Amino acid sequence: MHTANQQSNLHYTSPEIQTLRSSHPQCPPMQPMTDSASYSQALRGNKETNSPDDPGTHLTILLQELKTIFSQIIHQNSLILNMLTTVINTPSRSPINSLRIAAWNANGLLNHKPELIQFLHDTNTDIVLISETHFTNKTVFKIPNYIVYHCNHPNGSAHGGAAVIVRAALRHYEAPPYRTDKIQAAVLNIHDQPWSFNVAALYSPSRHSIRTDE
Repeated sequence: MHTANQQSNLHYTSPEIQTLRSSHPQCPPMQPMTDSASYSQALRGNKETNSPDDPGTHLTILLQELKTIFSQIIHQNSLILNMLTTVINTPSRSPINSLRIAAWNANGLLNHKPELIQFLHDTNTDIVLISETHFTNKTVFKIPNYIVYHCNHPNGSAHGGAAVIVRAALRHYEAPPYRTDKIQAAVLNIHDQPWSFNVAALYSPSRHSIRTDE
């Protein structure tokens, strides 16, 4: 019969443990079990004794590095997939076969806004060139599905002025307006397949004499 001290230095040599060891040869060597050690601690061995040169330590570091690399690859592929999805879901535009352009001397556009909206709806006009808008710097004028570009009289009073009203879906760019006491002009560059040209709404009272350099 063993004493208590002798029992503390015993190794697990039962058939069950031997079977477990033979089926898991990679397990660390069994360590002597002290009075305070548990069965799981004896099975794992003393991990605090692992050195940096231990193959298990190198394997853990390698797995961590591989995990980081795969995470980066997955993140990059996710970004690429999102970009491709955006491109695929962007609707392509067919070339425009024709444009409808109208010109109108409004003699005060604010007073004729309902008429203008009805005209655009009935005629499906793309661009309207307006003279004599009578806008000031405080005027707010909006039309659904269209963009308004205006050039007011330089003195800020409600007379003269010009505006180009263009369909919002039409690709275009605003050019710098031309604004003097004699001439007010709002200018756009239309750049939509297959069109590329400038269009301007201009107002100049007949009482003014316009020189070539103006």
